[in-house]
Amino acid sequence: MTSQFPQIYNVYAICGFAALGGILFGFDISSMSGAIGTPAYKRYFDNPSGTRQGGITASMPAGSLVGALSSSFLADRLSRRNAIQIAALVWIMGAILQAASNGVALLCVGRVIGGYAIGVCSAIVPVYQAEIAPKEIRGRVVSLQQVRFPAFFQQQLCSFSFGNYFATSHIYGVSC
Repeated sequence: MTSQFPQIYNVYAICGFAALGGILFGFDISSMSGAIGTPAYKRYFDNPSGTRQGGITASMPAGSLVGALSSSFLADRLSRRNAIQIAALVWIMGAILQAASNGVALLCVGRVIGGYAIGVCSAIVPVYQAEIAPKEIRGRVVSLQQVRFPAFFQQQLCSFSFGNYFATSHIYGVSC
């Protein structure tokens, strides 16, 4: 007796869930934007200079570029669905490395690995959505990814900005 996952036939639900791959890009950008201004971040990473901070920040888009460029080979070899699932696992590994980082080098490695997964998802998810959607609603479900990305980025940026204000003014006792 084998147990199987329940089959989901609602294309909107499947495409909405797949669109989470596009949200990763906005989540990473906004979370890094929120973190770099905190006193805890500056203290932990020895107040990185502008060049060093630029390298930390740019390591995610560098990984994303490689991920996007290699995504078609990965998707053709493994299938789009499997490539998205593997990219999700790779993103989790990158997030673990970033969370466990004890210095700038490990933080950058984690950001490159996470960026690779983000690049794969950003390139493959719209194609996957277009493949599984019936032609009558294909445009709607693919645009779901494009609408969710900026909306999530904007929401995260606002929440992290408020979090920074709260952390610096109330927790650390610094007046803004």
